[in-house]
Amino acid sequence: MTGTSINPLLRAAHLAMKGYKVSLVLPWLPIEEQEAVFPAGLRFERPINQEQYIRWWCENKANVDASNLKLRWYRGSYRAFLGSIIQHECDIALSVPKEDRDVVILEEPEHLNWYHHGAKWTHEYRHVVGIAHTNYLQYSRLNNKGTPGFLKEATARVFNLLVCHAYTDVVVKLSATLDDMGRTNLVCNVHGVRSEFLAIGAASKSFPSGAYFLGKALYTKGYRELFDILCTYASRNPGGLQNLAPIHTYGSGPDQDKIRAEALDKGLCVDVRDGIDHAHPSLHGYKVFINPSTSDVLCTATAEALAMGKKVLIPDHPSNEFFKQFTNTIAYNSTDQVIPLLMEALQSEPAPLSAMEQYMLSWEAATERLLDAAALPAGTRRASTGITSSIAYALHYIVGVQPIYDILRIATGAGAVGLENPHKPSSFRAI
Repeated sequence: MTGTSINPLLRAAHLAMKGYKVSLVLPWLPIEEQEAVFPAGLRFERPINQEQYIRWWCENKANVDASNLKLRWYRGSYRAFLGSIIQHECDIALSVPKEDRDVVILEEPEHLNWYHHGAKWTHEYRHVVGIAHTNYLQYSRLNNKGTPGFLKEATARVFNLLVCHAYTDVVVKLSATLDDMGRTNLVCNVHGVRSEFLAIGAASKSFPSGAYFLGKALYTKGYRELFDILCTYASRNPGGLQNLAPIHTYGSGPDQDKIRAEALDKGLCVDVRDGIDHAHPSLHGYKVFINPSTSDVLCTATAEALAMGKKVLIPDHPSNEFFKQFTNTIAYNSTDQVIPLLMEALQSEPAPLSAMEQYMLSWEAATERLLDAAALPAGTRRASTGITSSIAYALHYIVGVQPIYDILRIATGAGAVGLENPHKPSSFRAI
């Protein structure tokens, strides 16, 4: 399961544990679409079956009490071209009963609202907080299938600004890699790690294995950077990698076969392996987690590796600013430094995490950071009540009117919905 699914779940569970009345609203995918998203063998006939699995996972994997967390569902649909789940025939803003609408946290507010055509979130809730997880501008820029990437990036930027102006009061960015979203913007890491990872780190006394990388098998997730680093070093230093044990990479995904083939063809010092849970015992002994990616806004796997007591070797980049405060973080400014720093890091044991470092990585600390970040500054008026927000909502609503709506959906890979626009409040039926 990816960070953008796990982190909202754990955030909601920890808020519920603090005594808040919390509903987590999740997309329900038809079983025929679940194969594209869920691991092999994991399928759910009905929402209640998925809810049972989620509660089991919280209790047994995350050690979190989710008994007070209410789960609600909206109809979702997976779109392969987008690589994303979008809403289907529903108005998510109305998926919570009116009497329960108070504060709403929109995980990925831009993603949730690209195809939203219905109620104005800020009219339905007293306070709307967006948490921006993903660098959609970079993904758009790097995707040159069909329309050139720079045009997709420009379009995504306009839509992100439009929907955040229309539907949010505050947007919290996990790191400074993201553009401002047009609202009260601040940078704050409001993610934590499962207590399981901190327990692993507290119990680890030695790290006999070498270096590893864990991430979805997509070249854009760090594999391209890693391979380029190894190729460049080998070409400039013939025989220089002979004493370096293979770097083990763990990840499943669309590019997995290509990644494995390239590693073999080029004779890279890499052992490409299938994806695995980061907390699996087979990963406990690694000493160094190397992550050259700069495409993540904030990498969950890097935080987990630090929590497990490992050294992390990462670029000095805005996406990694939060991690630079930790003793076991090694940040490089140039890719030429990576292999020498890696060899040096493998020569000594990581430093034990201090009590403060453990706390900073925990969900308890992340929840406190969220509560501080989500509030409007004292004396600040809700921008969503102003004319700019009203204009943004009107423009976005017009885009959702047929035939413009189908043109937009077809152009962006979401697919047409037909002449009758189902995205209106009266069509919502809760699952």
